[in-house]
Amino acid sequence: MTVAIENLQRDLVGRVLPGTTIVIDRLESHAVDVAARAESVDATYAHPVWFVILGLRGMGISVDELGDLAQKSGEDALLFGGVAVDQAEPLRVGDVVRSSAVIVEVGRSRLKDGGNLDRVVVTTTLRGESDVFFGATTSTYLFKRAMVTP
Repeated sequence: MTVAIENLQRDLVGRVLPGTTIVIDRLESHAVDVAARAESVDATYAHPVWFVILGLRGMGISVDELGDLAQKSGEDALLFGGVAVDQAEPLRVGDVVRSSAVIVEVGRSRLKDGGNLDRVVVTTTLRGESDVFFGATTSTYLFKRAMVTP
């Protein structure tokens, strides 16, 4: 089945995702510090990679659910296209972060093999208590569509 890009654009661009509230847990923050080999960093602050983590968690839906919205079939491949981070304030361990997320772009590229590569771009905005703006992430999710054989 071929997914019509015009339908995806109509249905998804501007769609507000649920968002969520997340607390940056000390134990999880420490695990990220260890994984990033940043143990010497001041434990008061969360590692900047938390912006990427919160961009993903902050959609308020799973990546599988995003795939469902993009009409991903079992034969399609999900790829991570990249992330841009706009950091306004540092994140601290224990911060309560409220996220809001919206699908800002849906597009398609033709591959050399004749297949389609669809992209769904999500911007997740991160705010703290008293509505402080921590920043935003813009993540690109790619769906390599299975080739349809006649």
